[in-house]
Amino acid sequence: MNRRIALLILLTVVVLGGCNGVFNSPPDGNDSPTHGTIYEDEEGFRYYVVSESDTNGFVGIAEKIYGDGDRWRDIAQANPGIDPRRLEPGQELFLSREE
Repeated sequence: MNRRIALLILLTVVVLGGCNGVFNSPPDGNDSPTHGTIYEDEEGFRYYVVSESDTNGFVGIAEKIYGDGDRWRDIAQANPGIDPRRLEPGQELFLSREE
């Protein structure tokens, strides 16, 4: 996906209030990132931290992040072996790598 399109989507989600704190930075030291946030590590890998409000599994998270619940497959494909019915608050899901 083109970076400009991805940025536009994320900005739209933030403006509409769909994802609280979507631009939080990765934590320093031993602190954990805030639940319900997306962060990027030093190598450009993006992650989402599951929050207690993520009760609709990958569909609900895709709606928060991308504004489209049908994108749940992108999250599932990036996280093989993770059962979306058993997500725990604080669990990190891999999203993508910015290139």
